[in-house]
Amino acid sequence: MTDFKIDSGIPAPEGTPGRALRYPFASMLPGQSFFMPVLEGEDISKRMRACHNAAKSWALRQRNDAEFKVAEEHTDGNVGFRCWRIT
Repeated sequence: MTDFKIDSGIPAPEGTPGRALRYPFASMLPGQSFFMPVLEGEDISKRMRACHNAAKSWALRQRNDAEFKVAEEHTDGNVGFRCWRIT
C-alpha cells in the first residue's frame, strides 16, 4: 500500500470553470418555459428526451423537487420543442 503525505495550507486553484449549461433550468421559475429549435434532419424525439433527462438530472443535483415537461412545438415555421418548469 502506498503511503501518502498529507499537506495543509496549500490553496486550491481558482477559476476552474465547469461545463457550460445547455439549458436554462437554474434561471427558470414554475410556469416559465423556453423554446428549443431543432435543425432539419435532427431527431426531435432524441433531442426532447435529452432535454428531459438533463432537467431531471439538474433537479436531482440541486436536491429540489422541480418538475419539467417537454413537448414538441411548431411555431412561426420553426420546428422544435418547448420545456416548461411545472414545479
